[in-house]
Formats: sequence, C-alpha cells, structure tokens
Amino acid sequence: MQRSRKWQRRFFVLYEHGCLRFALDESPSTLPQGTVNMNLCTDVIDAEPKTGQKNSLCIITPEQEFFIRGESKEIINGWSEQLIVYPRTNKQNQKKKRKVEPATSQEPGPAKVAVTGSGIPETDTSPDSSCIIWQEELSQREAENVSTWAASEQPSGSPLPP
Repeated sequence: MQRSRKWQRRFFVLYEHGCLRFALDESPSTLPQGTVNMNLCTDVIDAEPKTGQKNSLCIITPEQEFFIRGESKEIINGWSEQLIVYPRTNKQNQKKKRKVEPATSQEPGPAKVAVTGSGIPETDTSPDSSCIIWQEELSQREAENVSTWAASEQPSGSPLPP
C-alpha cells in the first residue's frame, strides 16, 4: 500500500442507529460526502501499520475499508470506543441468528431487501443530542477506484463491482 496519499479533513457525525456520516465542514446544512453503515462493520482496528500514521483507525466493512485519523491519541481513542461497539454487536447478532436458524432446510421465505444508494433513511439534517460529533480526517481515494462512496475514502485492495 502506498503511503504517499494525502489525507483530507472531514467532519464526522455518528448517529445511534449506526450511520457514520462525513462532510467537508461541521455545518449541519452541509450535505454529507459519504456514509458508513456501521451495522455492516466487521472490525475497527489500529491503522498505523497500514497507513504509517499515528492516531489512525481502519473501519472494515465487507465492501470496503475506511481510514480515519485524529489529531490526538485522546480523540482517536474516543472514536475507537464508540465505533468498536458496532462490530462487537454485529458479531453477537450473527451468533444469535445462527443459533435460531434450524438445521433442516425450509421453504424459502421472502427475500431480504437490499437498499441501494446511501441506505440511510431520511433524517433531520441537524445533529441532535443522540449523535457524536468529532473532527477527523479521511484519506483520499484513488480516482480510478471511485465508487458509490465519496471520493475521499481509502480504497481496499480492489475496486467494487459496478
């Protein structure tokens, strides 16, 4: 992985329902440049070995890896404490689902609906007391790997399928 990519300043808002949004500034009226569905997050790890940057985290989803960096250890530790809850909860929910599912096959039920686009229901654009606001940075995405996410994310190994 190249370590010469530039980091771009972004402002993040984490909502209780698991939506992590980021924008160019902290104004509630600014449209988000992207979102991360933390309910799909499989892990949140220290990203310094991958990025060479102190105070950085990697948010891992099945589709992509997101790299964020804080201005201090305290800030990134605060983010880590809040974000790590999601993969832990997601893993516990997966274990519960496996225990509930019967071993024998059954008639197929209704299909699970996949949401395209942001996957986030319309919400009030102004953050309320149920969200956490911190100022962070997100590394820039290579131009050829731009997908439905904003062009400010660090790509994982390969581009997403169209």
